Amino acid sequence: MPATPTGTTEHIALVDGAELPIGVAIAAELMAEGADWAYSSEVFGARLVLLDHTASCVGVPDAVSLVASPLRAAHGRWGGFPDVVAAKGSTVIMREAKLSGRDKLNANQHNFARLARCILGDRLDLAVVEWGGGP
Repeated sequence: MPATPTGTTEHIALVDGAELPIGVAIAAELMAEGADWAYSSEVFGARLVLLDHTASCVGVPDAVSLVASPLRAAHGRWGGFPDVVAAKGSTVIMREAKLSGRDKLNANQHNFARLARCILGDRLDLAVVEWGGGP
């Protein structure tokens, strides 16, 4: 999609004929696999914005705040927060989406991941989802 006035862009995936932000597609897949909740996340300055698995913008639910707020406080900023946050039981699921052949994890994302592992320990299910690669 084209850049916004702030200069951000978003890659859109075609999933079963629907054009979706990749984080929404990942959240929908996690819900289909039995997650209790799943949200695509975007960070705009000091603000965390969430889309649910149907691509509806939602406020930050208490369940997400209980996970995200301690991580943000320890990290000092939202930068590095993964593209998707979800939960299934006591497991916190985080996914970072990367466009195949064009996108790499940056140092801030690595730092955030290490911090999340320290805080959440074995409760964390963290992975990178590589997508695309087509024309």
